[in-house]
Amino acid sequence: MALLVLWRRWTLCLGRWSGSGYLSSPTGSSYHELANDYHRLRHASNS
Repeated sequence: MALLVLWRRWTLCLGRWSGSGYLSSPTGSSYHELANDYHRLRHASNS
């Protein structure tokens, strides 16, 4: 259940950034950092 809350918060932040053109930046490094955080969370919840 906590993972659902985190996922919703993550997608909300992602939507806000994409709405402001943040994701269209050349690097998009923050997006990848978020993706890595998400994968780390999933890995932790599986163990």
